[in-house]
Amino acid sequence: MVGGMDAPRTTLSNSTEEVKVWPVWKLVLIALPQLSVQVLWGFIGPHSAPYMQHLGAGAVLATLNNVAGPITGFFTGPIVGATSDSLTSKFGRRRPVILTGLVSLWIAGMLFAGAEHIFPLNQCGAMGPAAVLEGNGANATKATNAPRRLSEAEPDVVPCTALFFAAPMYWVMDVTINILQTPHRALVADLASPDQQVPMQVVFVFMMSIGNFLAFSIMQIYEKPVDHMIELMLGICLLNTVCVAIQFSVARERPLNKAGAPKQSFCSPVSNVAEAVKHSPCLLYQLAGVQCLVWIGNTAWNL
Repeated sequence: MVGGMDAPRTTLSNSTEEVKVWPVWKLVLIALPQLSVQVLWGFIGPHSAPYMQHLGAGAVLATLNNVAGPITGFFTGPIVGATSDSLTSKFGRRRPVILTGLVSLWIAGMLFAGAEHIFPLNQCGAMGPAAVLEGNGANATKATNAPRRLSEAEPDVVPCTALFFAAPMYWVMDVTINILQTPHRALVADLASPDQQVPMQVVFVFMMSIGNFLAFSIMQIYEKPVDHMIELMLGICLLNTVCVAIQFSVARERPLNKAGAPKQSFCSPVSNVAEAVKHSPCLLYQLAGVQCLVWIGNTAWNL
């Protein structure tokens, strides 16, 4: 997704171009939102299943719902990238997509984390939804005879409506995260010089490692993080907002010329991705296989 929005250029009389190389510290600030996005992934990864169980889901359903991230990312990332590449907004190609992702993350993230506060707790009897979804084996027999207990203080209360609202909202939230994170690398790649491309990719990896450290540090704030999901999600959304604000204050994009841009149909992003995959070298498929194995292990570890 490296395209026609390079760093500012000055055209010389001999028709050559002198590229003004962006300072590394500015590129680092532009890459900063990758840190906050990784904080978000590092937090919801290990907490989504316990949160689903907190809302009344059984272990199987809570675990299966975690496939939302890989599935939505498989489709959302390439489509968002292709759409961003051909965007002709006067604000540039990457920033409008990032802003859209940030706003939608706020909405989906707060709705997901606040599900139990939005919907009242329902009394689920023996044949209620929570009884059907609760446990397996011996536990399943027990669950069909009585509602699941969230705590000793609330012996027979199961927030069924909140569960069935939060489960699909988790998928929506994963889509919004992929919309937000996809253009970050592309924006830095657009502005970095050829000699800065590899070092900046190293910076992205460094940002992700710091983000993971912060995510697991956040888990230590409360003894039971799933009891404070809305507070933690609010803090993480604020962190992403601050990082994006810093990025926008530094980055300067050159809008894509509408006259020179090819006409795009509604299905063009999908067809462009399919065409690119079709003509990709074998090495790309090998890397894709390695990535699949890595994420299988990562997902199993989170569960």
